[in-house]
Amino acid sequence: MILNHVRVLRTEVIQDSRSALVQSISARISPTVRAIANTVVSSSYPSGATVEVMVQEVIALLRPAVYAQIEAAASSHSWLSSQAAQDELYALVVAQLRTLVESEVRILVSSYTTTTTVVTENNANIKSIFGVGGVNSVKVHTPEYNYAYMTDK
Repeated sequence: MILNHVRVLRTEVIQDSRSALVQSISARISPTVRAIANTVVSSSYPSGATVEVMVQEVIALLRPAVYAQIEAAASSHSWLSSQAAQDELYALVVAQLRTLVESEVRILVSSYTTTTTVVTENNANIKSIFGVGGVNSVKVHTPEYNYAYMTDK
């Protein structure tokens, strides 16, 4: 009976320690999330990557930093001596960071604008666009696309 009580207490201490460690590692990694997300969005968004793909890429790039923090913590937490325990802690940290990563990616995507220049052949047969002669302009602005063009036909 005492042995079972000790096991229960040990499990509770490990769970408390694990929760505190997840919070601590997440707090240390958080400042780098924006920088990595910015790099990923600026390189992947123009090529049409989805938010989910970019979130996965940011998380993959955070992996070495998270594992470095876990390995540093392993020296003072005996329950982190196995790779399985470290992998479990990694999954908990990533779950904690995922919301932040997704939020950062969405913020960066919404502020990211691309300008597309449309080059068309000069067609002398066009007399007007939209049935109106003279200067005509078209502008399209959505969260994902922002382009415009003007014609004097």
